[in-house]
Amino acid sequence: MKMLTYTISCPSVYEELIDIINDSFSKHEFPNLFKTSIVHPIPKTKNPSDVKQFRPISIQCNLSKNFEKLVHEQLYEYLHQNNIIYGGQFGFRKGHSTSHALVAITDFIYSDLNTGKFGIIVTLDLSKAFDKVVKEILIEKLAWYGIDNRWFKSYLEKRLQKVKLGNKTSSTQNTLLGVPQGSILGPLLFI
Repeated sequence: MKMLTYTISCPSVYEELIDIINDSFSKHEFPNLFKTSIVHPIPKTKNPSDVKQFRPISIQCNLSKNFEKLVHEQLYEYLHQNNIIYGGQFGFRKGHSTSHALVAITDFIYSDLNTGKFGIIVTLDLSKAFDKVVKEILIEKLAWYGIDNRWFKSYLEKRLQKVKLGNKTSSTQNTLLGVPQGSILGPLLFI
């Protein structure tokens, strides 16, 4: 990444990157080289003895993130302009935070209490939430919202991961579930 940072302004590097990105979009294919995640297990406790005591942190290729930023900006703008994202969705949105969610919930409760109603809140916390996304349904939803889903299908299929712990790396395995963690597009595709 350091080399790319130093050379990106060089016309031959810049133009080559633009060609790679444009080729990806015109062929509706996300480069396979960018589909491998490296998972680093970070201990949650001082002396972990069980796999559940680790937090898996997925690292994506930096060039992949550059692709994803371009797509994220366009997809987010489309979803926002067409009011596709629910207004009460606070996570993974620009200009929204948990503080905004708390204010909205508090306002909802006080509004009901002031009119003599009861306010009931039901919450849900999904474990491994990004893994719960069914890729096929996501691809269908994108098409239903009027989005050409061919590039997204390529982006989501044939993803790989390997685990790196210290100086040891596991064999590469297929990632069958959900949207890529540690990615730029993953959170937007999740919501």
